[in-house]
Amino acid sequence: MNYQKFSWLAVLAFSLSALAQVAPPAKLSILILTGQRDTYHEWVATTAMMKSILEATGRFEVKMNEEPRDIGAGTLAHYDAILINYLDRGLPERGFGPRTEAALLEFVRSGKGLLLPHYTLGSFRYWEEFEQLAGGVYRPGFGGHGARQDVPVKLRDENHPITKGLKSPLPHYQDELYAHMRFRGAPGFHLLASAWDDHSLYKEAERKTLSGPGTETPVLWTVPYGKGRVVGYTLGHDAEIMRSRTYGVLLTRSLEWAASGEVTIAIPKELQKQ
Repeated sequence: MNYQKFSWLAVLAFSLSALAQVAPPAKLSILILTGQRDTYHEWVATTAMMKSILEATGRFEVKMNEEPRDIGAGTLAHYDAILINYLDRGLPERGFGPRTEAALLEFVRSGKGLLLPHYTLGSFRYWEEFEQLAGGVYRPGFGGHGARQDVPVKLRDENHPITKGLKSPLPHYQDELYAHMRFRGAPGFHLLASAWDDHSLYKEAERKTLSGPGTETPVLWTVPYGKGRVVGYTLGHDAEIMRSRTYGVLLTRSLEWAASGEVTIAIPKELQKQ
């Protein structure tokens, strides 16, 4: 498989050379909430890969909390943004608990950032406000995916700070593409990128419930929540596909925007708009 493996040190060197005459911005403080998985998603490997990708840009200082249940607002207060890489299997006892949920909502409302990647969008079914926070969710009866497929990422807004300067489509290979999710029109929902979900890649029984040869499905979007900025990002099934250049560029630029409202991370030449 061609995953377009990515040297994050090369990206860092590119970024530094482009900004050689400008004082680098202060590092953004990021907290990853993690520690739960299911049979198909390994949090240890994916969290480690995310942390590595973020730190290699030089833009982020990243810490992890593997026991996020019942933490309070004081634990979150000093961070600029939170990334949640967590799957609770639909079980309330494996979730964050009311104290963490309340602290997280207040954190975002106050003007901070939140990034919700891939399987996190299938968590917190019992937490009613999460659906508005996330903008789109994977739920029983709402959400599915076929076999792994190449995922050219089509930009739907080329002028947003996250996507500005990127070419379209962006190459991305053999990922698990979430489709048919539940989007209830959260206020301010803004679609940044989508991808074509090929219905021929579903199991026969699943294809009977689908119409047409495929559908364009959201892969990257933003939602305002209070004064804060939330990004939903469906790509990145496992640590190997996270080596994709497209995956890493969208991850880092999305989190920088969520944390600060701007994007300074440079785009590698092969992903730049010509």
